Amino acid sequence: MSTSTPAQPSTTNKLLTLPYELRQRIYVHLLTLLHPVYLFQDPGCPIETFIPENPPPTGCLYCTPTARSPPKQKHILYSRNCFTVLYPAMQDSLLLLSSFLGCIGPVNARSLGHLCIGFPGVEVSSGTEKTLKLRGETMQRLKVLAGSCAGLQRVEILIYGGKILSDLKSCSHTSLRRILAETGAVLRSIESLATILVRVYGGVLTAPVRDSLQELGWAVSLGK
Repeated sequence: MSTSTPAQPSTTNKLLTLPYELRQRIYVHLLTLLHPVYLFQDPGCPIETFIPENPPPTGCLYCTPTARSPPKQKHILYSRNCFTVLYPAMQDSLLLLSSFLGCIGPVNARSLGHLCIGFPGVEVSSGTEKTLKLRGETMQRLKVLAGSCAGLQRVEILIYGGKILSDLKSCSHTSLRRILAETGAVLRSIESLATILVRVYGGVLTAPVRDSLQELGWAVSLGK
């Protein structure tokens, strides 16, 4: 007659025997990451995530959109970490963001607390006075963001120097304020949103552009 060693309780089962508040503190410790979660997508490939930390923390196991984990853990992951879309133009970043929101589902999308996206996709007129206007798909995708991320508290808009800084510098003040106001109106429809921050890499904003942003209540920072 064979004998077998009694099965030992798994780590998960042991965790579930702990008091609720202690379990929550453990989840927060494990799932609050030291670095942003970067989202990217190569052509024809699924969305991928990258976290610049080696070795990755336990929480990284839950960062892929298809990962299955308990709802409380998912809420902690999505609400307490920064998700950054790796595209310099808002047109592309919002398209990728829309795909990401679809992958993680509406419940997790509502848990998101901190997003970093590109500057709004704009069209530039070729007349004597350069004017800017938001691309049609940009406004549509902004509304998808606002409608999906009801718990969002912080949005960072990233400007990576080059053409967009040149366009902002040379466009008419009226058209600049218009596209900023249109973008802000959609984002401010998220009742939980407390902060809109514009972070600039590889250049500086002119005083009129910076003043226009700050007049709308947006913070401005040089990228680090």
